[in-house]
Amino acid sequence: MPRIHRLSSFHEYRPPDPSSGRLIGVSNANTADLLSIANDLYDDSGYSRFVYSVTKSQLRTYCDEFFADFVENVPVESYGSEDISSKTAVTLEEPVRCLVYDAFRSPLFTAQEFKFLTGTDFLTGIGIYSLSSKFSFGDSKKELLGKIAQYNLQSQNLSLRLMVAIIQPNSSWQLALGQIRVHKYTKSNSGSVGFALFDPAVFISSIFTKKSLKDVQHEKFDMCIPLIGDMSYYK
Repeated sequence: MPRIHRLSSFHEYRPPDPSSGRLIGVSNANTADLLSIANDLYDDSGYSRFVYSVTKSQLRTYCDEFFADFVENVPVESYGSEDISSKTAVTLEEPVRCLVYDAFRSPLFTAQEFKFLTGTDFLTGIGIYSLSSKFSFGDSKKELLGKIAQYNLQSQNLSLRLMVAIIQPNSSWQLALGQIRVHKYTKSNSGSVGFALFDPAVFISSIFTKKSLKDVQHEKFDMCIPLIGDMSYYK
């Protein structure tokens, strides 16, 4: 099982504050549930079910001692038997929960990270985030998605794939899928990330109809991301 070892000198990464964290129960969503979540206004519980249900076959366990301790200090939310699947798709008997916490924030926006776990083991396969703003994002959307990609690397997330909910002030939302590329053969630390932005309902409908995402209406863009610190973890 992969294990994350964060170095004390890895000063670019600021560990999250447990006071911003909470645990929510996660259950598998059926087709009707997924369509309902995709068409509804955003909420953390629905989003965590949405992501888990579409990615569960790709999730694998790993050990993260820092976040295992972190979990012990956050409150439990919606942690009833009706909210938690009795057995996960990764063939583990422990119920699945989702740890949600503030990754970074400013007076105008907040980026949250979501981590699935079962027992004391975490599940990896994709980096999961939400991005909310007090005002319309405008041109700042791309820059903030780039910051999430940087954060994902500097926190030593095992996955270079991203799923981000972009939440407007009225709680309507878009879904951004990202792929990070660390430039391995350069002396300087640099990388790039490509994002595709989808309407959540269009995205989930394409899965049910087995359409290629390339054939689904979306906005696509790439950007370079300067990286700070030791990126040999990804090289």
